Amino acid sequence: AEAVDYLTNVSRDARLHDPTFPRLARMIARLEPLTSLNLHRTGFDARSSAWIATLLSSLTALVNLDLGENDLGDDGLPLVLNALKHITRLRNLSLDSVGMTCNGALELADVLTAHHTSSLRRLSVEDNSDATWHGALHIARIVGQCTALEELYISGCEFRTMSFGVVVAELASSTGLSHLGLNGCQIDSSCWANFMSTVRDGGCPGLIFLNAGSNGKYTLGDFSIPQEMSQGFPQMTRLARLVLSDNRIDDTSATWLALNLRGLSKLKALDLSDNCIGPQGMAELMSPGSWHSSITELTLNANPLGFMGMGTLAATVSRCRHLERLAVNHVRARRSYAAGDAGHMIAAVLAACKSLKVVEASSNQIYDEGATSIAAILNGCPALEGINLQHNPIRRDGALAFRGVKCTS
Repeated sequence: AEAVDYLTNVSRDARLHDPTFPRLARMIARLEPLTSLNLHRTGFDARSSAWIATLLSSLTALVNLDLGENDLGDDGLPLVLNALKHITRLRNLSLDSVGMTCNGALELADVLTAHHTSSLRRLSVEDNSDATWHGALHIARIVGQCTALEELYISGCEFRTMSFGVVVAELASSTGLSHLGLNGCQIDSSCWANFMSTVRDGGCPGLIFLNAGSNGKYTLGDFSIPQEMSQGFPQMTRLARLVLSDNRIDDTSATWLALNLRGLSKLKALDLSDNCIGPQGMAELMSPGSWHSSITELTLNANPLGFMGMGTLAATVSRCRHLERLAVNHVRARRSYAAGDAGHMIAAVLAACKSLKVVEASSNQIYDEGATSIAAILNGCPALEGINLQHNPIRRDGALAFRGVKCTS
């Protein structure tokens, strides 16, 4: 077997420090040369870490290792990390939510920089919120010395501004990094300015994926993150997926964002959910830009677009010739007695963009008349596979309008 995935055989609350785990470990050890091992959320903790360490010491050909969501903590993590010295070509390592503190980050940096500088391609240490300040220093050392690193995910580690600045300094010299996850790292606007200055000076030239969501609560006063955050985007010419959810992006910030996204001709997915983008911001984002011709996924959930913003989207979405997935859940498109409800706007979007495969439009006060408008257009949308209209006040007449619709779901 090339991979063992134990996740499917154990409940979430299982505790593998009982006699079951030693037997499993001995069985896995006999599968040498094993290349992939997934023990994600299997319930072991510091008391069973010795068995994990013994197992890993025997799996010298391991390439992919996932130990995420296991409560190792400072007692168990050093044993496990010490065993990584015996693995010769580790490429992918996931230690999400394992209770890593600054001490654990130090152990991790020592092992990876001593034994895996040329082999490690992907490192994920998300949701280790205790690895603050000094933890960031150790992560920076990994970024600086693991020259083959392509993917780094540190979301939810709460490094804060000063410590993240150290990571930024190492990112400046990282030429091979293609995926970067910074969701919820408590990064404020001044730190984003430093990061984007690094990008403008040639840092991270190969970045394809950037998740910078959930940092909006850490802005300084009324100074909006995107004005600083977006200024490096023109240099990210290879960027394909961008997540900027929950960053307090308002209409003014959306203007800056639209200006700096305009030339990204390879952008495939853009997530702007949980922001403050209104009708004016929607108009700015949908003004002509190169990214419209490449985008396949657009997520605008929980923005106050309103009826006017949805109208702007319907009038301009035809520019997105390859758009396949559109999410406009809970965009406060209240019913207009002059123009109908949000359902009419959804129908207009479907009529204008025939490439759509999935549309999410829940919680938008779509009534029977709007649902009827949507149903009437669905059979003329050959690519459409599914539409989500949950949590809308659609009653019997609106539901009956969908009889005979050929949509998959």
